[in-house]
Amino acid sequence: MKDKITYMNNTEADLWGWDTSKPITYADVLASVDDPTKFMEQTLSHNKSYIVTEPIQIDNGNIVSEELIYTYHREDYENRSLVQIEGTTSVLKVA
Repeated sequence: MKDKITYMNNTEADLWGWDTSKPITYADVLASVDDPTKFMEQTLSHNKSYIVTEPIQIDNGNIVSEELIYTYHREDYENRSLVQIEGTTSVLKVA
């Protein structure tokens, strides 16, 4: 799995405070949230195919929720071989 966000619209970039001209990685996401451990637990500590996170506080004061769809290797019936994460960001509060 490549560690980068492949699509982000200007609204999402503004919400997170990111520059759309350079690739964003998972490390960038972790650096942007108030509680990286909680964020990792919500987004990676499972083997589900679909989740909606609890509210996430971003360092810039905005609060969002993520709706995420996980794609696992087609022969991985226990969902341990993550191939891709797709999702959308919902704004809950703008600072």
